[in-house]
Amino acid sequence: MNEDLEQEIAMLEADVHKLLGQKESCKQTHEYILNLPKKVTYPGLIPINEFCYMSGKLIHTNEMLVHLGDDYFSECSAYQVQQILERRIQSI
Repeated sequence: MNEDLEQEIAMLEADVHKLLGQKESCKQTHEYILNLPKKVTYPGLIPINEFCYMSGKLIHTNEMLVHLGDDYFSECSAYQVQQILERRIQSI
């Protein structure tokens, strides 16, 4: 009986650790998205394949594709993404 409880506690602690990691990831993404709409384009390295990158620029930085869950995605503005991330952070 004690072993079962210890296993359950270990699984729950792993779940909590995973959720805290997701929360931190959402916070970092939220901070990054706050700055994106300030410019129309951003310079960056564009991946050609797993070994090669090419100089390029990001355009339409106010348009983002958001994973809503269960393989559903939605194209949203940066403001809408900020709202979604704030709700996710609060729910975690």
